[in-house]
Amino acid sequence: MAQNTYIARKGKDADFANLTVSGTLTVTGETDLTVDLDVADDQDVRLGTGNDTLLRFSTADASNHTTVIALDNTSQQIHITDAGAVATDWNRSAGTHPEVAIHSNTTPATDYLAIGNHDGTTASIDVVGGTTLNLSIAGTPAVAVTATAVLPTAGSDIGSTSAEIGNVYVADDKKVFFGSDQDASIEYDEDGTDQLRVVGSTIFQSGVVNVTAASGVTTFGPIVKLEETVAYSAFTDGGAAVGTYDITVGTIPAGATFLYSAVTAVTGFAGDVSAALTIGDGTDVDRYNTSTIDVFSTAANGVAAGDPSGTRYHDAAKTVKLTVTTNADYTSVSAGSVTVELYYLT
Repeated sequence: MAQNTYIARKGKDADFANLTVSGTLTVTGETDLTVDLDVADDQDVRLGTGNDTLLRFSTADASNHTTVIALDNTSQQIHITDAGAVATDWNRSAGTHPEVAIHSNTTPATDYLAIGNHDGTTASIDVVGGTTLNLSIAGTPAVAVTATAVLPTAGSDIGSTSAEIGNVYVADDKKVFFGSDQDASIEYDEDGTDQLRVVGSTIFQSGVVNVTAASGVTTFGPIVKLEETVAYSAFTDGGAAVGTYDITVGTIPAGATFLYSAVTAVTGFAGDVSAALTIGDGTDVDRYNTSTIDVFSTAANGVAAGDPSGTRYHDAAKTVKLTVTTNADYTSVSAGSVTVELYYLT
């Protein structure tokens, strides 16, 4: 038969030890079992009038038989809650992918941990109605995650001597703080000086410290170095024997004290019979050096620039101007470059 129906009546005469069903057993009302309920492989325990949710021990994976809970196709959700809240209206929109919702007993309808919603690329763990997700090891809190911060337990390490972490990416104008009272910090100051800034007392205890910057600006404590290599062709012909170039990597800011300049490499400015460099601010042509610097001859290790001849303290920001003067006409220069370093104290 396609369906066998059994009607059991209460009372001593209605008791039986075993009930075997082949096909479908339909029960109206509640059924209390005081014995095991055995369901064969690949057969379902079906919940809901429309057989909406299924519980099955599946052998579909021949090498790994397993228990499967199949959620209804509309909500795609399973709710775990206190027995007293079993009839709660969860007021949830239908999901697209399966989700487990573990509810708080405080306000079950609105406070729960949602796990799942895997769309094939991204899965989520969402503390709905709350503010913090705590991760604990053996009952001890290890990491707290909020909407704006990841908070390890005080004193916890990130990585270890045998499991180092990878790159750390920090946004513009955000800081890495050191010390329990945030005594020192490192920040890329994009909205200010466009420099990497170290704030707080700093001591390099041993070894050689080399600081480089691709932009040509290096900050080392209160000392800033501007460095730029300029080809002869970048100079603007000022008429007659003069060519000029404004340093682009940075300016000498207001409040700075200029320390010294250095010409660290020269590829000779060829084509005329001489070429002399001065380093100034556009008004004082050699404010940042003494006399003139020979850039006609190649000097791979640079040449001396002399002490600054002008006022060291800057009450206004200044753009550094390089001026090369040849014997006859700057347009006769056909080759050459110069590397200039400028140091100031902030």
